[in-house]
Amino acid sequence: MKAGRRKMPEGLPDFTQVNNLTLDTFILNLKMRYESEQIYSYIGESLISVNPYEEMKIFGDDVIEEYKGRELFQSPPHPYSIADAAYQMSTKARDDQCIVVTGESGSGKTEILKCMMLYLTKIMVSSVAIETQRVKNLLVHSNVLLEAFGNARTKRNNNSSRFLRCTQLEFDFLSQPVGGIISAFMLEKDRVVTQQKGDRNFHIFYRLLGSQDAPLLKQLQLTSVVQSYNYLAEGGEPFSIKGIVEKDLYSNTREALSCVGFHEKEHIEVFKILAAILHLGQVHFDKSETDDARVTNMNNVTPVANLLGLRMDELVPALLGKSTGPKRDAAKIKFAKEQAYNNRDTLARSLYAHLFQWIVKRINENTSSPGIKITGKCTKLCLLDIYGFEVAESNELEQLCINYCSENLQQAFIASVLTEPQQEYLREGIPWINIDINDNELIVKMIGEPTRGILSIINDITDGNDEDIITQTDKSCIVNPHYRSNATGDQSLQRNEFMIKHYDIDIVYSTKGFIAKNTDALSMELIRVLSTSKAGSIKEMWLAQSTDTKQNTFITDFKSAVNKINELTTTMSPLYVRCIRPNSSKFPMKMVDSIVEHQAKFMNFVEHVKVRKSGFPIRQKYDKFVQRYKCICPITWPEVKNTKEGTISIMDHLSLKDECRFGKSMIFLKDTNLIITLEGRRLLVLPRMATTIQTIWRKHYAQRLVKRMRAVYTIMAWYKKNKLRNYFSHIFKAFKGVAKKKDLGYSIEWPSEYPPAIKRGVEYMKKIHFTWRAKKLQAPFSPEQIKMIRLKGAAHTALYGAKSDWGLHHPWQGDLLGKELNPKILTKYTQSILKLKSSLQDGNVIWSASIIRLTSSMKGEEMYLVLTDKYLYRLEGSKFEVKKKSQPLTFDKIPHISLFPGPDQAAVLHLDKAGDFAFFIPGERCIGEFIGNYIVAAKKLNIHTPIDVSSKINFNLDGKMKELVLVESNVPKPVFHKGV
Repeated sequence: MKAGRRKMPEGLPDFTQVNNLTLDTFILNLKMRYESEQIYSYIGESLISVNPYEEMKIFGDDVIEEYKGRELFQSPPHPYSIADAAYQMSTKARDDQCIVVTGESGSGKTEILKCMMLYLTKIMVSSVAIETQRVKNLLVHSNVLLEAFGNARTKRNNNSSRFLRCTQLEFDFLSQPVGGIISAFMLEKDRVVTQQKGDRNFHIFYRLLGSQDAPLLKQLQLTSVVQSYNYLAEGGEPFSIKGIVEKDLYSNTREALSCVGFHEKEHIEVFKILAAILHLGQVHFDKSETDDARVTNMNNVTPVANLLGLRMDELVPALLGKSTGPKRDAAKIKFAKEQAYNNRDTLARSLYAHLFQWIVKRINENTSSPGIKITGKCTKLCLLDIYGFEVAESNELEQLCINYCSENLQQAFIASVLTEPQQEYLREGIPWINIDINDNELIVKMIGEPTRGILSIINDITDGNDEDIITQTDKSCIVNPHYRSNATGDQSLQRNEFMIKHYDIDIVYSTKGFIAKNTDALSMELIRVLSTSKAGSIKEMWLAQSTDTKQNTFITDFKSAVNKINELTTTMSPLYVRCIRPNSSKFPMKMVDSIVEHQAKFMNFVEHVKVRKSGFPIRQKYDKFVQRYKCICPITWPEVKNTKEGTISIMDHLSLKDECRFGKSMIFLKDTNLIITLEGRRLLVLPRMATTIQTIWRKHYAQRLVKRMRAVYTIMAWYKKNKLRNYFSHIFKAFKGVAKKKDLGYSIEWPSEYPPAIKRGVEYMKKIHFTWRAKKLQAPFSPEQIKMIRLKGAAHTALYGAKSDWGLHHPWQGDLLGKELNPKILTKYTQSILKLKSSLQDGNVIWSASIIRLTSSMKGEEMYLVLTDKYLYRLEGSKFEVKKKSQPLTFDKIPHISLFPGPDQAAVLHLDKAGDFAFFIPGERCIGEFIGNYIVAAKKLNIHTPIDVSSKINFNLDGKMKELVLVESNVPKPVFHKGV
């Protein structure tokens, strides 16, 4: 409540609560609420809004929270309640919704639409938070752009929508917003070049000139003086709107352009088109000597060509004439002065209309959500804003179309809310006393009938003069009580005028310019010139049209838009916001009874209240009702045969039978709260139903899974058994008669693929075959020969391919000292060995030989090397003694042995801690026999000693690292030399 304003009774928030309602009591209750700053009221589910003409502190995030998720009548009347009801019905009841905002021009429709759009963007939820926020921002900023480019100031309204707008939001099965589509129809493009007195052009021109962006204005060759431009000075004062700072709105527009996907370069292209339109309005024509039009100020054409990226030598001829006939034989027709002006204005209108549609197209391209996966069928929520009914000083074709659109929408409201429900009550057998409605069907039919309607008559006359329209409308409409003309006897009307009686208002329409405006088509010369523009946006707008020689008339496009509106209101569930203009002077919080009264009559408010109080406006087919709400009642869950009885059972279970009526094929509910109650109860039982369904499904799924697993295991067992059978069958076949084969099956390849489960068995079978084959091969040999084969096999494994002559073909004699020494010396050798074996508990002598070892002085010294089962003895002197530095070596103290690759008999034993032992076996005694015996003896003790073969051997000689290199191999006795 503002300071100094007296507190008034608030009145009743819902007109259905008013007793003994008449038009007077309706106005009284409305006035009481308005003067107490309660500007919103209900008639059932419809909202009544009275324009306060001032900013009200009844919006914002805190107010949004009060209405979010609340039932329609739980909070005071507000646009938020209608928006929330539409959102809940769209997302939860899965029913397409259409919010229709209607009313005269200046009744506040645009502001209502803005606040509902803001509310919806605030409450929309999604699991894809980033993507949803992007869509929300686009919808909010798209509203800024559409206001800037599609709204203008009129005498009645500072922010009047001058186009038909449908904003459509889409929600998937999970109630997630998946995008938005904006449809814009019937832009009042004539406003670009001419305005009624007291009106302004579209907002964007004033924002551009008031931007205070000096570099941009200089680039566009514009000044900030609004009245210096013909297209802006047409309506006269005022050129500015009180309380509006154009600079701030310009900044908001630039921000909105960026948000919806326009790059900085495209910003400039948009403003270049706007500037070109303003410069085009400065172009003037005069008569030439041949009475053809000529440009009098060519300096104003130059910026137009430059800003649009056109060539002067192509633009100027296109402004002054056109071609007719086929392209090859086209005849050039030059315009007269008046025709040139009309051609110029047509170009300006077309430029702006194409710019507007291009912006809408770009908005829609960005409001789709590729980042969100669409689940199931989408439901839609539309917000529809149309022209308001208006009366101008001179009512022309635009006013006729605007007022017809309002009449048509009013007729749709009457049909869906007032007439159809009453007829349906009678069809369904519901007791009903008929209520008379002020129908405007005669007006709608007179104007919009497909063949005989006024609009069709105008559209059919493309050649001739405007008075021909009156002649035809007189023939078609003379019997209609809502039509008057000079021919019907009304002498106050001119011959080019007719009058239509709109709900207590007689509006005179002048047909002057009707034909020209209806066939306001741009010449093909100008279209071709524009399609060759160097500016990408201009070329994009006009390229497709350059090959299309047929252009729709104004009325054709208008009828298409009206059909689209009719489709929305008939295929979706409509919610209405009825806006009222309280006075004609835009004075804050002032209501003029006479002005409100005629609006109330036209909108049938009193009849609406009567039908609403007496009727049951919410209706639904029994089958759909039971299908959705059968889970609420135990009687109807899970199935019911008779849907009507099922519906009665559901309502009886909820104790709501008194709030509804049961027809022949559908149920009638008293108000939306019942739907919300039903949805609430459904939501309560859904978790239990979901649990039951999940239990049944899980049981079914588990049974299916067990059956499937059993089948899988059966198949697997059979497959494994079959694979094993095939494998062993292959093995048996491959090894059949192997004992008779020459190689005893050595060349047979074992199958590489076999079941993993028998891997160890396969390895065991291979081992068995190897052992059997070995025994077969050994059978012809004596034990001594087998022993010799094993020794040479060990040497072969270690030396084959690495050492050239390792004694494979030499006879190996084992304990050579025990066989070749003379008896006297042999006795000493035997006693020494027995003594060592006794003290070390050693085994038998395996190998022995006389060797020459390398001393620290790099000389050769003769000694004896004896290999037993456990030790390696280095014996010296005639007594075969073990010296201190030559203690017996166990195999584990010899990390590895090095040999040369040639036929020599040299070797180096690399010892663990002591210095390495390098030696040479003289004569024909080969080193290979020592290596074979050593490997076999060490293997018995589980010791593996690597054998290295290299042409250079690094070894430790008494603590010093030396490199041993073989110079010559075939020598009977080695000679050692120090390296230089």
